[in-house]
Amino acid sequence: MESSSSNDAPDRSLHLRMIDRLFTRLLVRYGAQWLRLWDGIEIEVVKEDWSRELKGLSGEAIRYALEHLPDDRPPATATAFRKLCVGRPEYFKELPATKADPAIVKTVLDGLRVEAPASARDWARRLKQREESGDRLTKAQRDMWRAALNESV
Repeated sequence: MESSSSNDAPDRSLHLRMIDRLFTRLLVRYGAQWLRLWDGIEIEVVKEDWSRELKGLSGEAIRYALEHLPDDRPPATATAFRKLCVGRPEYFKELPATKADPAIVKTVLDGLRVEAPASARDWARRLKQREESGDRLTKAQRDMWRAALNESV
């Protein structure tokens, strides 16, 4: 029993030729380091794995991966190479902007409005009053209100 239809054969053949070209590019780039990855493994088995792992990726994605290969080491697995392919900006599409509801925007902005203090140093006076009424302030709070009000210890 055949596992694929006769219509899949040309597509599979084309994909395997692409894998052959890809392996040639990686061999040129990494030389013996690339070949050592496959010592003791039938290269056709490796290519079949890469073919399955990269199936469905665009030529642009594969080109992107080839342009962004690590300098010091080849991708050791088909999965590692696939990660380079899907790192292509095309895979991170920007979502369309949605129009904000003006009523919601107004409600949110109104909730963010803060009344300006009568004086820029009211915060320091409030800290001073808290301390004088017996609240324990941190050293930083004590130092800050004193500095703001030009009062020394």
